[in-house]
Amino acid sequence: MSVTKINADVLDQTDGYNFTGSFSPKSGWEFVSRTTCSSTADVSYTDFTTGFDYQVVVTNLLFGTDGQKVTALVGVSGPTYRTSGYLSADYRIDSAGNSGGQKVTTSFNPMHTSATSDSAGESYFIFTLFDPANASTETYANYDGVTVNTGATHYRVNGGGKYGTAEANVALKFLPGSGNIATGFFDLYKRANA
Repeated sequence: MSVTKINADVLDQTDGYNFTGSFSPKSGWEFVSRTTCSSTADVSYTDFTTGFDYQVVVTNLLFGTDGQKVTALVGVSGPTYRTSGYLSADYRIDSAGNSGGQKVTTSFNPMHTSATSDSAGESYFIFTLFDPANASTETYANYDGVTVNTGATHYRVNGGGKYGTAEANVALKFLPGSGNIATGFFDLYKRANA
């Protein structure tokens, strides 16, 4: 038996292994841009194209005032953001072992109902949209993260859902309930989905 070293560029057959067919690895997430917040009203992206999934990794998130949470809205060209027609759900468990969930129809809600502190600790989450600019399908999202409320309680939050109308959602906006985003990094990634 021989041993063949495999690297990212080569896939060899070795005796005893009869590989048939083709091998074409799908590329992973590609970095697009970073938005650094400093008393920022919202973070918006307006140039999504079909054939791609998009992911936003949010870190170091703090708000200008206590008791805020960030929501996410999709939008069509213009942009015109959608404020109804969502069917999203999230679930959270806090550091004391309490749990809960909710359904939201006005936005995607990656931070549940756990209002975030302006100073007790940064929150973070990963937000993924699946081919939002495809006009023939509804727009699906998934999110996962941790928020820290004004009492320094940590909440593990995950959820997802859809915007229920099939249309080309080429825009996405993250915004707090009121006030601004004091600090935060919003890193946008994309990947081909076909």
